[in-house]
Amino acid sequence: MPIVIRNPAVSGYFYPEKPEELAGQIESFLENCTLKPFQENAKKPRALILPHAGYLYSGPIAAAGFSTLLNYADQYDDIVVIGPSHRVYFDGIGLFSGDYFQTPLGNIPINKENNQKLIAGFSAQYQNDAHSKEHSIEVMLPFLQKILKKEFSLTPILCTKVNPVIIGEMISKFLENERTLIIASSDLSHYKDYYNARVTDRETSNLILSMDYNQITENMTCGRAAVRGLLVAAQKEKMHIDLVDLRNSADIVQADYDKVVGYGSFLFY
Repeated sequence: MPIVIRNPAVSGYFYPEKPEELAGQIESFLENCTLKPFQENAKKPRALILPHAGYLYSGPIAAAGFSTLLNYADQYDDIVVIGPSHRVYFDGIGLFSGDYFQTPLGNIPINKENNQKLIAGFSAQYQNDAHSKEHSIEVMLPFLQKILKKEFSLTPILCTKVNPVIIGEMISKFLENERTLIIASSDLSHYKDYYNARVTDRETSNLILSMDYNQITENMTCGRAAVRGLLVAAQKEKMHIDLVDLRNSADIVQADYDKVVGYGSFLFY
């Protein structure tokens, strides 16, 4: 059978298309991260919440979260990224049936064994159309390729309307493997003015840190299903959560203060 590759949908738009430029931008984000004392004292991450906007806006906040992996880069073989489907709406858990996700930095093999387990145990279905143009998973991958510096398998999952307990049970199963990392891909508030965005995002951050998933509403996070599900798993697994970075688009580009998007990075261990 022919190899099926999911080609980049937002390279040259959300992040640089040229491999050298992309790698250099990620290196710059990581080098300029201001949270090195936190990184050095952090425990091995088992899960992260990270933003998925264009690198110009959310790249520094994403880098802060990704930087917590630097001391443990050789300890992950499988990455599970759970993100929202912004363009195609469906109920349940949406998988990709192909062989690779591609970025300018190379191809990442899909973990088809995980796919089969999700189909059998969680009624997941293939949603290739939803994956084809979706950015919420794609923008995570160049960071992972740059930081892990080795081949790893990917389980890309899209979801919109799913009971958080189901997502939590799914994440708990993945966490049984110590060499699996979970990423919940989500931005925070959208298109509020700067002051109200900061208030809402701080409230959302406090709810995440207290694992109060029931109080997280749709206007707080676009990746609500993934975030709430991860908090269910965190409660069950007695995980600890640290806030790594919390800013918004206006903090990064110093513009558009009347309509900003919030970004947060959270570490689970």
